Parts: sequence; C-alpha cells; structure tokens
Amino acid sequence: LIALLDAGELDGALLARPSEREPWKGEAFLARTPNEVIACAGSFYNQTMALGHLDLKRYDLPPNPRIALVGTPCEIEGFRAMQARPWNWGASRVDAVTLTIALLCTKSFNYEQLMLREIEARRGIPLSSIGKIDIIHGKLFLFDHEGELLLEEPIRDFHGAMLKGCDECSDFFGHSADISVG
Repeated sequence: LIALLDAGELDGALLARPSEREPWKGEAFLARTPNEVIACAGSFYNQTMALGHLDLKRYDLPPNPRIALVGTPCEIEGFRAMQARPWNWGASRVDAVTLTIALLCTKSFNYEQLMLREIEARRGIPLSSIGKIDIIHGKLFLFDHEGELLLEEPIRDFHGAMLKGCDECSDFFGHSADISVG
C-alpha cells in the first residue's frame, strides 16, 4: 500500500486503526500517507463498518480518487455486491476502489461482548493491560505490553461474542478480493 501511495497509484487506503476512545476497538480510517498506513498495522477482531466510509465527500481527495479497501472476506463480499448492484442513492464511491485486499479470517466479534464483557468483566483483565491479541490454532491469546501471556483459552469459550454470520461463513481466504493476506 505504501509503494502504491508513493507511486501515485492510490490516493488512500481504507484500513482499520485503533480507536482513540475504546481500547482494542478497530475503526475504519482512510490512510493517505505511509505513516498513516503504518499506524494502522495490527489486528482487530471486530467489524469496523468500513463500507460505510465509502462516502468519500468528507475527505480532500481528487475528483476521481483511487483507493484500496482492506477488510475481512465478508466486507469484501459486501463491496462486490455493491459493485454488482449499483445504488444511485447517497454518496458512496464504489467506483473509487481500485484494489481490494482481504485479511484471512476465522472469526469476528462484537466488541462490547468480547472485550468488555468476556475479557474485562468475566476474566478480570483490564483492556489497558493488553499489549497484543492473537487467535491461533483455535485459541485466543492475550499478552501484556512486555509480551507475557495473560490468557490462553479455546476460542469456543467466546462463541457467544462472535458475530452470528461467522457461523455460516465459508470464506477464510477472501476469494472475492484482488489479494488475500494473513
């Protein structure tokens, strides 16, 4: 993404960045510079509602902007549906997306249910103490800021916090994207 921005091939990339108000919550963000792209590195296991940010009139972009969309396979599939069924209402600029990148995905969660109810309230782990979250081999791992393990628990224990569509999703790889990474 940085190389495409530097080459002038993209005017921005719709990514996820950490919320300034809610720890470990990702939110959609249109990165316009290499430093902004770098600041968006990392994983968030909640939906950012990125497609709602295709209303590009709030940004100072050229008349025919070119942006990349990075998201979970279901977000990319939603975008492909928007392309296939043009909606001439509102200000969404589906035509501005020239590159889609899917993030390999096994599950996505409701932020409040996972982070606030399951992690903070039920397991007593303050969100401010978490430095890294990983989901690997069917387990959720939480690490502190020094890399020490705070929690290792089967992901099935958090099933109630999972988004319901994840139960029916069969697209781990993001087949409808231009590129898949993970």
